[in-house]
Order: sequence, then C-alpha cells, then structure tokens
Amino acid sequence: FNNRLLVIALCALATLLLRPEPRLESSLLVVLCTLPLIIVHALAISMASYRLIRTVARQNRQLDELRRTDAQTGLAARSHWQEVASASLERFHASGEPACLLMIDIDHFKPINDLHGHTVGDEAIRVVGRVIRDCVRAQDHAGRYGGDEFVVVCSNASTATAQAMAERIREQIATVRLR
Repeated sequence: FNNRLLVIALCALATLLLRPEPRLESSLLVVLCTLPLIIVHALAISMASYRLIRTVARQNRQLDELRRTDAQTGLAARSHWQEVASASLERFHASGEPACLLMIDIDHFKPINDLHGHTVGDEAIRVVGRVIRDCVRAQDHAGRYGGDEFVVVCSNASTATAQAMAERIREQIATVRLR
C-alpha cells in the first residue's frame, strides 16, 4: 500500500514540476476506429432508455388503474367515480345530457360482521360488487362509496332507466346466499 502511495505522490510531483502540455488531438485513424464504438454506444443507450421509458409508462398505467379501482370489489374507487360523477354533472349543465346517481347500501351489514365475522362480511361486499357490476350498462360507472355503500353513475339515463337498473340490482342481491 505504501509503494502505491509513493508512486502516486511522485507522479503528482512530476506533473506539477514538468507541467506537460495536454494534447487534445487524435489521428484520423484513431477517430475512424472509435467512430463505430461511439455509434454502437449511442444506439445501446438509446434502446435501453426507450425500454426504460416504456416500462415506467406501463407501470404508471398499472398504478393509475390500481388507484382507480377498489381492491376488494373491482369496482371504481371513490375518487374515480367522484370524477365521473362530476364530469356527468358538467355534461348535464353544458348539454342537458341526463344522468342519475344510484346509492346502494347493504341492509343490516353490521350484524353480518358481528355474527359471522369479517371474512363473511368481506365476501358479502365482493358478491354485492359483482352483482352491481353485472347489472350496469357499459356506459355506467359502478363504484364503492365506502364500507357497505356502493354507487352507480348512470350516464345518459332517464329516471325510469335508473329505477329499472336499481330494481334489477335489488332483485339479484335478494337471491344471493353466502356459504
């Protein structure tokens, strides 16, 4: 270790004393020989950057999807359906396009959790979420408000259409039997 330190110190001292002129020129042969390496390096960095950008973009889309989806039911999370509801309200004010909002609550949910446990309560929430998802139209947005409360934003729907949908959801839920 001491020999290396001595060599480094002597090199630094010689450099300070001799003050060599830096040569910033290369022969044409050196330039031509390094040009392919520079091109390959630039292409490799570009391809790696492109793949990284695509990966980050895909992960951002996945994160956005997770942010917009309630993990337990697969329905829209509260923040997402609120955005949809606001947009529907704005469309109504701008163009008069009708929209309805269904609020759905599981009756007597607390006793389900208290008597049968949270596992059964979670299963009830998942089943109700699945029923709601199966009963809404493609242009509607079903979501979870919180706890045992759900919401459906019925885009371009009359009151009669929304009432029929609500009744269909109620009938389907009435037939559900948990294990």
